[in-house]
Amino acid sequence: TVLSNETDSGFTADVDSFLELAEYHLCFAADATECDSSENPLLGCNCVEGFLDQGPECAATPCNLLEIVLGAAPTLQQIIDADSVQTVYELLVDDLYIPITNILCACPGTVGAGINCAANYDGGLFGLIPNGTEAEERYRNLIEELDLGTF
Repeated sequence: TVLSNETDSGFTADVDSFLELAEYHLCFAADATECDSSENPLLGCNCVEGFLDQGPECAATPCNLLEIVLGAAPTLQQIIDADSVQTVYELLVDDLYIPITNILCACPGTVGAGINCAANYDGGLFGLIPNGTEAEERYRNLIEELDLGTF
């Protein structure tokens, strides 16, 4: 389970730790003018610069999306406790879909920046995981098969 009533967030301590790490990497200085790879080791500069190119307000999109995830534990618990499909649907739409689409619609260039980030990933994630070279090769093959340029 990922939910817990023993933490302030409503997630387990392990999930909180992961989200804290994600926040460090996704909530970069949106007013920066260039990327410093030592400050953005997980995303890499292709990703960060792609978001920075959208301007300060839209460069914060990854962080803004993460904020929705950070606040999602109560919604997830309500979904688990829901007694109807309609309730689940309403929770998903009202608490997740609408806020996410509002963010993405306000900054439509960030979708392209995210696709570019995936297609041209230059971050250090693969160096942090076991069998990273193999994982990176599988990732690159998947990206090639997806043909992200068509998006």
